[in-house]
Amino acid sequence: MTQVENAPDGSVLVWVPGGFFLMGSREGDLDEQPVHGVEVAGFWLGRHEVTNAQYARFLEATGAAKPDFWDDPGFNAPNQPVVGVRWPEAEGYCRWAGVRLPTEAEWEYAAAAGARQMRYGTATGQLTHDLANYGGAAGLDTFEDVTALVGTFPPNPFGLHDMAGNAWEWCGTPWEPYGGDPAAAVEETDERGFKVMRGGSWHFGAFHCRVSCRHRHRGHLHYDYVGFRVARSATAEEAGPPVAGHRK
Repeated sequence: MTQVENAPDGSVLVWVPGGFFLMGSREGDLDEQPVHGVEVAGFWLGRHEVTNAQYARFLEATGAAKPDFWDDPGFNAPNQPVVGVRWPEAEGYCRWAGVRLPTEAEWEYAAAAGARQMRYGTATGQLTHDLANYGGAAGLDTFEDVTALVGTFPPNPFGLHDMAGNAWEWCGTPWEPYGGDPAAAVEETDERGFKVMRGGSWHFGAFHCRVSCRHRHRGHLHYDYVGFRVARSATAEEAGPPVAGHRK
């Protein structure tokens, strides 16, 4: 089974097989260094960013406040990714839906298609306006200054859409300099602390769409270029036998 549907919110979760990859980059700023090996266990990740239609289910079920830009016609089509969501609100959605935000290591591994180590989380590992929505517009990317409908562009090799551009995505782990074990990072509950966002967006250029690019903002802030996608840990049966270790 390579994908499942999460009943509460209708998210389609794609199986991301575990493996080893090199996290970080020498081409970015010091936030992306040093490059280091990380072992990621298999997990489930949303095929698309969470949409306005899905977030509407959450609002109806919980009575939570509408996010900013909810009534903005540039961002509120049902199949556009929800934006204007603060990190605690993304966490609240995940608790309601029985899922979680991906860790930073999981996100980069999935975007890079694991050991393929792709530079961009697109179908080919390259970045063009036929493959992603980022600063400017051309080709299939007709969404200048707004988010694209999810699924507009072809998925990466793991079957994940919009891992480059469209909306930055909150991760579930706090921002900190590399040096610890990203695979073992835990959720940080202080909403005013710096949280990691990954993937770039319609508002940013190609350099910020690289799989290794780390962007950070305080969790209580909101933007029209920030959304999220959901993840779920594997059960023991889904995970299978342990992956052989690698020297880091």
